[in-house]
Amino acid sequence: MPIYTYACLNCEQSVSLLHGSDEIETICPVCKQESLTKVFHSYTVKDNKNKAVGQVVKKSIEEAKKDLKKQKEEVRRDY
Repeated sequence: MPIYTYACLNCEQSVSLLHGSDEIETICPVCKQESLTKVFHSYTVKDNKNKAVGQVVKKSIEEAKKDLKKQKEEVRRDY
């Protein structure tokens, strides 16, 4: 499961959260406001015990593609 980094637009804190690629967090665990925005960059895969390296890499690539697609859609909506 990937670790994602979020930035809070309210309290300006940076937090790292562990969740699936189809989930998006919006509530800041620090200030409890709905003001989190995902910071896009590479991420780490945890809990890859007993899995072939190829499986972990393939899943990570698929999740990165989904994230990039979501980011592109958000940018298109904003413009």
